[in-house]
Amino acid sequence: GKVLILENASAGMALEGWSCERLAQEFPDAKMRREYDWVKNPEDRNLQVFSKVSWTSTLEQGEDASERLRQDSSAPPFAPFYWGVREHRNGDVGSKKVVKRIQ
Repeated sequence: GKVLILENASAGMALEGWSCERLAQEFPDAKMRREYDWVKNPEDRNLQVFSKVSWTSTLEQGEDASERLRQDSSAPPFAPFYWGVREHRNGDVGSKKVVKRIQ
């Protein structure tokens, strides 16, 4: 596949202009996961807490980065963070306060 970058996805929306740091400030109890992290997190659990802001500047390669780069040298090797708010019924995207705010 090819990478699609949307630079204005939040234009006109409530989150327009928000940075990762702002998300961490507004939702300190929220939790997310790093994608392509099957060795460290095989069950895709939301382990990263927003308030631990080191995630905002972390560039970590995914588990199969070298294989993806071998197949397509222009593929991004990084494992991005994912906050699956639509999965809030699973109970692991954050505290009850976070879930109430995102509903």
